[in-house]
Amino acid sequence: RLAKTHQIYDFGMKVEAETFKFEENWVVTPSSLVIAYVLAICASGGARRVYLAGFDGYSGDDPRKAEVDGLLGRFLDASDIELLAVTPTRYSLPSISVYADSYTDV
Repeated sequence: RLAKTHQIYDFGMKVEAETFKFEENWVVTPSSLVIAYVLAICASGGARRVYLAGFDGYSGDDPRKAEVDGLLGRFLDASDIELLAVTPTRYSLPSISVYADSYTDV
């Protein structure tokens, strides 16, 4: 049983190949991967930028790397959100250091 102070949000997701669609209370994503759902929620919520930490990625010979790279590319094509890695990553994403002077200007 939840305390009265907790608020529950119902945010639906449909999986449809090659598709990202962002609505106020639901999204369509090309995959059931958690990163697809999270990024779609960010887009539906009006985020302008998403910082990714600990998103290091799979090795180049792992087929999951190509799957996630493809997903990220489709997301970037479908949204105006800037994705930035703040820790090292193997994915095709721009990265910045959390210690860089220009971090707050990004």
